[in-house]
Amino acid sequence: MAFVDPLVGPSGTGVSWDTRRTFDAMQKQLGSSTVRVFTSALLRDQTIPSPKAGQVVYLDTDDAAEGLYTFNGTSWRLPWNMPWGYVTNLSGHISGKSGSPVTILTGSFTHVNNRRIRITAAADIQWQSFLTNVAFRLRLDSTVVTYLDSSYTGGQFWGMTLAGLTTTNGSSQTVTFEILFGNSGVTGVASFGMVPFVLIEDIGPSGAPV
Repeated sequence: MAFVDPLVGPSGTGVSWDTRRTFDAMQKQLGSSTVRVFTSALLRDQTIPSPKAGQVVYLDTDDAAEGLYTFNGTSWRLPWNMPWGYVTNLSGHISGKSGSPVTILTGSFTHVNNRRIRITAAADIQWQSFLTNVAFRLRLDSTVVTYLDSSYTGGQFWGMTLAGLTTTNGSSQTVTFEILFGNSGVTGVASFGMVPFVLIEDIGPSGAPV
């Protein structure tokens, strides 16, 4: 085998190795075989304007967004088959006097299509000797998604959990936590440190990645 000078190339071919091009080629090869790290999604998108399905990067953002992201052909997502955890929460004191529904908490949250969410809500009710029954309900936009109705004995922290709700429209929705008293003129939702709350969590996928 004839000797090939690595700086000149095969004899008689007229090929020479350009140091910069060689370095760039090596850098591209290394970049394609390791997970690239970016300090922000903006920098990632500027560096990779046309990602390919299956491409993986790591966002080193030092906040809740940090982690591995995979491009699924449409969007950069966290691992799709894993729970994503906390979405949002609502909390605060409120009192109402009515036999009709009284809103305890309400707020909007944005979710991703084809994900399952869990909504947990609870509140403490002031004791009233003449209060015979009380009900809680959760609404998503105008739809009642769960309802809890029971006799009331006083001094109890009432709550409900709705797990596995499938998200389908991938947009913002309004969640409303309401209380319905069986007697008009009843003051509801005690203080004593038991603050009413609504907690929304992502618990995993319900369909194909989007």
